[in-house]
This record gives sequence, C-alpha cells and structure tokens, in this order.
Amino acid sequence: MESEETTTIPAFQPTRDGPNPKWRETLQLAPDVKTVEGVMRDYVHALGPEALGKLPPECQRALRGVLEVQGAAVILLRTELGFRGPDEAGALLRDIAFTFASAAVRITQLQAKSAP
Repeated sequence: MESEETTTIPAFQPTRDGPNPKWRETLQLAPDVKTVEGVMRDYVHALGPEALGKLPPECQRALRGVLEVQGAAVILLRTELGFRGPDEAGALLRDIAFTFASAAVRITQLQAKSAP
C-alpha cells in the first residue's frame, strides 16, 4: 500500500499527533502566489471531509469552492479566537487557522517582492 508520504506535498497529520509544520515549511519555499494558492488547495483537500466537518459552519464555507487564502485566514483566525467547543475540534481549527495565516503572510511577502 502506497503512503501519502511519497507525495511532494506533506500529508496532513491528525491533531492527536500535533500540528504538521511541513505544510508551513512548504509555504515558505513557495516561489510565487500561484504556488501558495495551489499548496493551500492541496492542504484543504488533504484535510478531507471528516476533518472539515468538525469545523464551524463559517469555516467550512470559507474553505469550499474557490479558495481565497487571505480571506479564509481572517475567518479562520477570528473563529478560532472565539471558539467554544470540543478540544479536538479546537486543536484542528487552531492548526488550520495558523496554516492559513502562514499562507497569507507568504502571499504578502511575495507581493511585496514583486511590487515596483
């Protein structure tokens, strides 16, 4: 059986194993905004429907359809700050929010580099 670890994008680790810093490391190596957006689409896909189903509805909506990384980061972080729910869901939300925050910061860095 082939493991997800053979892919070029690191697989999501369940929250019981703690946050997976490999996604954030991958984001820091992204050479352009398009790559960051692609990494985040892969990240959301790797989370899967079960993990996404544990998130509050506003977070689920932010991660569906066309992904707007910076907007999703704001929604996820705002929701995480006020989250009152099961510890497992809170840990998952925190990890996803911080990963999106990392992506949003990387996009800002890349845009600043390309500005005249």
